[in-house]
Amino acid sequence: MAELRRAGGSMEPHRQLGYRKILLPFEQELCQQLSISEEEYFQFLKYTSSLNGNRPKEYDNIPYIVNMPQVLFTFGASGAISGLTAVGQIVVGVILTAVSYFLTPKPKPPKASGAASLTTPGQQGVRRFAPQTGFDSVQELAELGAVIPLVFAKYQVLDSVQDNDQTKHGGIRVNTQLLWSQMRSLGKGQQIKGIFNLSSGQLGDRPDFNGFAIGDVLLKNYSEGKFRLFWYDGGENGDGRFKNSTHKYSQGTLEIERDRNGNIRSDDIALPLVDNDKTQGFVDDTFCGTRTPSTQNVFGAYNPVPNSMKFMLPYELVIKQNNLEGDIERKTVIKREKIQTNFPRYQAIVDANGNTSTGTFNVTKDNLVTYQIANFDPNNEFDFSDWGSEDVASSINSDRENTDDTLAIGEQYLIGTAKGILISSEVEGKDNIWEKGKTKQFTFKITEPGEVQVKPVKGAHNPFETLLIQKCAIGIVTNSYKCDATEIGIKSVVNKQITSFTNVNSHPGYWQYYGAPDNAGIDGVVHDYEKKSGNISLGQLSKYVKRFSFFKLYARTVGEDDWKLISTNIFAVLGRTPQPQYNFIRVTHSEAELREFKLEPCPGNKVKEQVSTSDSVNINLLTGSTLVSTGEIIEGYGVFFNGKSDYRLTANRASNSEWFLGEIPLEDEVGGGKVLAFNQNAVGTVPMKDVLEMVDGYPKRIRAKKAYYFVDFEDEDSDDLTYYDGGRVPVGRTESTTLVKNGFTYKKGTQQFDDDFGFFGHFSIEKYRTITIEEDQVTGYPRTISPSGGQGSGLQVKIELWPTGEKRWSITSQGTNYKEGDKVDLVFPGVATIQVTCTVDTGAFVTEPWPQGQNLNPFDAIADFIKFDAERPSHLDQPEHQITYVNEFVYNQQMKYTRLSNVGLKMNSSKEFQNFSQLSVYVKNGIKVKNLINGTTESSSLFPNIAFHLLTDKTNGAGNLIGSSQINQLDMTKAAKFCQEEKLFWDGVVTQKQNIREFIYQNAAFCLLDFTIKGGQFSLVPTLPIKDDFSIDYEVKGKNLVKALFTDGNTRNLKVSFLSPEERQLFQARIIFREEVENGFAKTKVIDKRFRKEFGGSDNDPREVFDMSNFCTSGDHATLFACYALAVRKFVDHGISFETIPDSAMSLEPGDYIRVFSEITHNDRFENGYISGDGVIQSQGSSNPVGQRIFYWKAFNDDGSEFGNPRDATLTADSNGLASSQFRNAVFTIEKTESSDRIYRVESITYTEEGFVSVTGTHQPVKGNEDGSSRSGTLKVLDVISNSTTFFT
Repeated sequence: MAELRRAGGSMEPHRQLGYRKILLPFEQELCQQLSISEEEYFQFLKYTSSLNGNRPKEYDNIPYIVNMPQVLFTFGASGAISGLTAVGQIVVGVILTAVSYFLTPKPKPPKASGAASLTTPGQQGVRRFAPQTGFDSVQELAELGAVIPLVFAKYQVLDSVQDNDQTKHGGIRVNTQLLWSQMRSLGKGQQIKGIFNLSSGQLGDRPDFNGFAIGDVLLKNYSEGKFRLFWYDGGENGDGRFKNSTHKYSQGTLEIERDRNGNIRSDDIALPLVDNDKTQGFVDDTFCGTRTPSTQNVFGAYNPVPNSMKFMLPYELVIKQNNLEGDIERKTVIKREKIQTNFPRYQAIVDANGNTSTGTFNVTKDNLVTYQIANFDPNNEFDFSDWGSEDVASSINSDRENTDDTLAIGEQYLIGTAKGILISSEVEGKDNIWEKGKTKQFTFKITEPGEVQVKPVKGAHNPFETLLIQKCAIGIVTNSYKCDATEIGIKSVVNKQITSFTNVNSHPGYWQYYGAPDNAGIDGVVHDYEKKSGNISLGQLSKYVKRFSFFKLYARTVGEDDWKLISTNIFAVLGRTPQPQYNFIRVTHSEAELREFKLEPCPGNKVKEQVSTSDSVNINLLTGSTLVSTGEIIEGYGVFFNGKSDYRLTANRASNSEWFLGEIPLEDEVGGGKVLAFNQNAVGTVPMKDVLEMVDGYPKRIRAKKAYYFVDFEDEDSDDLTYYDGGRVPVGRTESTTLVKNGFTYKKGTQQFDDDFGFFGHFSIEKYRTITIEEDQVTGYPRTISPSGGQGSGLQVKIELWPTGEKRWSITSQGTNYKEGDKVDLVFPGVATIQVTCTVDTGAFVTEPWPQGQNLNPFDAIADFIKFDAERPSHLDQPEHQITYVNEFVYNQQMKYTRLSNVGLKMNSSKEFQNFSQLSVYVKNGIKVKNLINGTTESSSLFPNIAFHLLTDKTNGAGNLIGSSQINQLDMTKAAKFCQEEKLFWDGVVTQKQNIREFIYQNAAFCLLDFTIKGGQFSLVPTLPIKDDFSIDYEVKGKNLVKALFTDGNTRNLKVSFLSPEERQLFQARIIFREEVENGFAKTKVIDKRFRKEFGGSDNDPREVFDMSNFCTSGDHATLFACYALAVRKFVDHGISFETIPDSAMSLEPGDYIRVFSEITHNDRFENGYISGDGVIQSQGSSNPVGQRIFYWKAFNDDGSEFGNPRDATLTADSNGLASSQFRNAVFTIEKTESSDRIYRVESITYTEEGFVSVTGTHQPVKGNEDGSSRSGTLKVLDVISNSTTFFT
């Protein structure tokens, strides 16, 4: 496998034993002394390794075989994996053992570092961003396409080995996923209705009511009169819909669901499924086709390049102390000047279709626009004495290089508000890249019209002031079938990060270096320090702040050329963290035609222009909350989205207060107390109706050669009318004066005299489309009122009222002197009084940019570019939005939730539950699977049963690809009995997409199982030897396990791979598991184990953590696993691989034990050395290498020719111990000859390309000889586990 999960929890690349290309300290010194590279040294090792291992001369007639590392499989048409077999008896396969899992080294924890001290406070933003719900919020909807959980559990009471008592095992609390929800207003409270998914498949039984919880509060503590609770078990016999009679819990007495007329539903349906925007009600039988677009599914403006924009150095409070004088005082003033200087970036649009003067120009298709990166050097443009300009030049040059990299020929760009393609670039010199001292020109061809601003390259405008160039990604959605409504799911990552900037909010005052009255701040903190020759250091700021990202929504009928803007207000997403937001836009439309929708980015600097001219601008803000309408029907399209349709974007909201110099004012007198918005703008959803709208150009009456537009009787004796709409073939015939065809309504117009034919006939044809508009309001509405309440005056509001009680209101005059949080009353005479809370214009911290004003960076939350290097908005690198799904709704269809275990909840709000954060359920018995032990179908926590289900089930697993025939059920059954006997249970939830082989391998290891592929069949086998009763056989002798003997006579290319000392480092095992509380919340438990001091353990051993809390509920299980992991680390120190003839591997399988006896020559890296040019021998080993056989190598011979491959010889030296000349300037290694007789467990058996069999295995030391080579004792690993109290503490 490419990757294996490490015991510490992280993922690291898998490594074959012995394949660590890391130099030892001595080897690093060796390479330095000989001036050779690491690669040359490793080539030397590789060559000597290939020469080492030569067998005695009598084996020369046996062919040489090269061991290949990969495992060869044959894949059948069904996806089955099978191996090659010889005479049907050699089982080819691989065993993914727990041993190989635990032998891998673990990552080391990072070292701690200290923190700097600060004088004034700093600001540190949130570093961890976990999904959170806010006040009066609900659990977030599950992402469409998300993995449906699989819950495996079995609650049981068993005897405990540790406590000599009975203990409870199994069960798990499962967080549900919200599939559908509706929030309803009940006047003085709210009601939520939701359908929550618990698991795929059918659970063993219904969860106990006492096990339901919202957040960390059990539902049983809530008033039963305020909720109704339902359960559907996921069985195949049923339609997945909740019924009051069969699926309701007895607890919970909230009134039964009623229809729109207030009647109890006769069909017993407890929860409707989909809300219908047109009728305000609910439609149970709604079909929704969901798909994930694969093309044009990202949108947004990104990779901006500046257009005559400024760069500034990070703000610094420079104290001019009173004791400064002469040159020091002058240089302090110069430093202040440098910090407040607006530096040009020397990049700008310099030509718009021939217009080179500064200004805004409209460009059209095929016009050319020129952008320039100029060659000016800040070092020559500015003089700051000793302070220099190198830092400025570095930042500006880096910015110019980034622009050069961003602009690529053939890419589409947003050029101001126009769109175009970069068609060419030109620069001085051969290389087409911008470099210091060069000027580079870029030419764009306009593809869609818009505004472009020409600016001077030496200009230094604020980031929000000019329209610039940025890459442009446009999202396109096309209906796949005719439907009533299209919903576009949008994932957005919108934020801005400020890193290591000065915390200017902690500025103590006197923020103007120049331009202030002479006595400004005389009595302030800054001047006090200046008079006392003190220093002030401002704190540091690192945090995420808010940012807006804007886009527009267009639509058209498939086949049309022109797009129609279907929302007057632009859409926006507001974000302040790197976490994604999930929103949607739903468009209702006629089902007659296929539609296309376009989501196109809008420059933030264009929005800034609107804020400047009107103080604020209304936008459609996507917030993931309430479903609202844009309140308009354009070309028959109605637009709904989750957010706020009347969000007023003000200067305050478009800016981040973190740039304000000094303490932020609590109240704003500058804004005048104007009311921007209310906390709500409607009660109920505005009722809609369908009406006919005549298509442009109709009525028509034309009878040309190929164009027929009229209505006529079919013949003189018939009442049937024939309708022609453009062609000589009629669109239809009917007796009625109205024809509905192809999504349009046709009507017979007026009869006219035909001058050409001289008779009365050919009625004109009228053509209508169906559009959706608002229902008529109550007589006298809409009307304008002046609300009462609040501290201000002059507020005026337009109120609207419909006969069915729906209400809506909007601000027409903002008034003055209102305060944030003021409450005002909206009076609907004789109907209702609605009290709303005011949002008031606050924005005192928005000033002219510093040094003229007190704000360093106003409007940065909407600006398309940056001023400081410390800024990092989310659109700098990539588009901020992605279309994650498209729902196409067709009403009056049938939809079922089958084979899903779901929960239904209808619940009223109260003080106890104002935050619906997360519904969870305690599950005692998970989904039903096949019990391999008794053949029944039931809940199980035995991992072999779970693995068998995942490999064979066609819904929850890979049954369509694998199936039962490719599973060794006999071995699986033995493994299940082993887990049952040893009480190794797996109670957990699969919540993410998994590679089944990886998942089974990783989790099997924790249950002391090995995942095997033998003869093309998957299976699990116990890692340790077992008895007939399937318990661990701690007393089995090593010799009784051996199934085959291998010696130098029947093996080739024997290789031994020893672990490094670091990888054999003993550790302290910390096992995390959970202790279940029936129907409650699990407790996290920890068990620590290490070897006692007399067996090599120490309190100073590094700690390795094994988190088994996702599935382990037993301390006995955790302890057994810890002892096994420690024993493997202590005793298993190497692995082997060799090749043999097929006859020697007959009936051998992965997992079997073999005996290997070998006498072999090899090299030892700890016996390496080098010989200097003067003959001095440097050896890492303890023995004297003179007179011994060595391999040696050097880069060149004495005559300068290449040395070639390493050579072997006996090392000779003169009487002074200096090596002979032929060995000088060489690296060498001493040959070793040893014999070994050990037991190994087979890990893999594969065929080589030459027909030999390759075998790999891991050493299994036994009690007896010091090196573990005796075959008469028990396995050392088993010995220490069985005597755990003796060996471990």
